[in-house]
Amino acid sequence: MNNTVNVNEEIINLITVQYDITKKEISDYKALRGQLIDENDKNLLDSILIIKNKHLKMLADLYYRFKGERLTALKTDDEIGDTASESCLSAKLKEAVLAELENAETYRSLTADFLNRSVRDTFSEIMTDCQNNALRFSLLLTKYS
Repeated sequence: MNNTVNVNEEIINLITVQYDITKKEISDYKALRGQLIDENDKNLLDSILIIKNKHLKMLADLYYRFKGERLTALKTDDEIGDTASESCLSAKLKEAVLAELENAETYRSLTADFLNRSVRDTFSEIMTDCQNNALRFSLLLTKYS
């Protein structure tokens, strides 16, 4: 019984951290959108934002399942800020590719760590989305480098 409590607390902490990371990425990616020239590129970034918002919902749903409460981010949108304008577009796109690959690796580890099938399925879906987002950002990076 004690082990179950520790696993649930670990999941809750991981979900909260990943939720905040995803919120920051959404903020950064929204700021990037204004720097893109082509409407197709903006649509590609919009598809990434839709996926990231889906991840927020999935993480919030998992949190509710384990905690029985609604998830509130550790950081507010004001604390997250807008950092995308601090450097050139190609550098930010490269950072986005690397962030998505890091996210995929994090979710791959989480998928391997938990026995609960629905938790594993959720993390696996997010991992796959992150890998696909990295490819989308790579396309943009190729164009804007």
